[in-house]
Amino acid sequence: MAWLGKQLVCLALLALLWASLTTTGPAAGVNRPLRPPRRGSQPIPQPLSTAGEGLLRTLVQAGELSELRWPDFGDYSAQVAKFYEANDYALLWARGMQATQQAQDVIALLRQAEQKGLSAEDYDGPRWEARLAKLKPATQQPDEQDAVRFDVALTVSLMRYISDLHIGKVNPQRFHFQIDVTQRKYDLPEFLQEHVVNAADVSTALAQVEPPYPGYQRTIRALKTYLELAREVDGDMLPEIKKPVQPGETYPGVPRLVRLLRRVSDLPVDAGVDPSRDVYDGAVVDAVRSFQQRHGLAADGRIDARTVAELNVPLSRRVRQMQLTLERWRWMPNEYQHAPIVANIPEFRLRAYDQQFKIGTTMNVVVG
Repeated sequence: MAWLGKQLVCLALLALLWASLTTTGPAAGVNRPLRPPRRGSQPIPQPLSTAGEGLLRTLVQAGELSELRWPDFGDYSAQVAKFYEANDYALLWARGMQATQQAQDVIALLRQAEQKGLSAEDYDGPRWEARLAKLKPATQQPDEQDAVRFDVALTVSLMRYISDLHIGKVNPQRFHFQIDVTQRKYDLPEFLQEHVVNAADVSTALAQVEPPYPGYQRTIRALKTYLELAREVDGDMLPEIKKPVQPGETYPGVPRLVRLLRRVSDLPVDAGVDPSRDVYDGAVVDAVRSFQQRHGLAADGRIDARTVAELNVPLSRRVRQMQLTLERWRWMPNEYQHAPIVANIPEFRLRAYDQQFKIGTTMNVVVG
């Protein structure tokens, strides 16, 4: 799995180079057009009293909200101000002193941010329950100030979430990668207004900000599985070996190996394997080959020191590797002038993709 991070770095650099060499079509890195919002009735924003509007303006101008996990939202203050100015400083996420359905749907997604390789804590995941409890129907007579602070907190958290989900949390130029993500930034006030505030389906509206690549979607699915596995793992390690274990030989780690390979789906659950045997043979060998292939190892079925080391990597570390991989995917342009050609340097393998990002051809290459 360690090679996967290197692959994505190479993918980012080579794909950018490939896009820059072409001379026709749209500029590299330009977003594909957002789908138009699914419009139903457009509810009127919740107007505020003079005192409530004054508080809202004060919070927006200050660029700080003390109860946020990250109170200083100065980087977003201009966009937050534009969002509320366009709506005459009314509330967008609370109507009738109650969270809108869209607000509740957004909060549900923020709480599940880890499934996208992000941290729910960064978007106030644990704090929303207490905020909702201050509004209707939990509170019969909610305080307008609580509704104002709720509205600002959700606007800031959602802007942060959309930006992180779309272009990543970290600017790749900080690591000296010549990848410019600034031209891909959304006009966040417009995006929220047109695609989220009155969305019939918030999840679908936000899905369009993510990278379109099949590799990104596969990593998202794998991350979900590994997050569950990391919570269940027993922590046992495979015993070290003095020499490679060949198929047909005994190895005291076979029972542990069977459990691990089943967890990560290299060994089918219906494979006829006796988990108490210590003979390394049959379907277990095939499962090791599958594991080796997925992790960039020689898929020969031998259990050597490098294979043991990869098998003993904690699943929590695999989760972290996937999170970093998703971050690199988000640095990538969403469109190319031509289908990309990608060289995986650690694997010594080149892949050419079609316009749907499906592999058209592969070949071995010399790198370095």
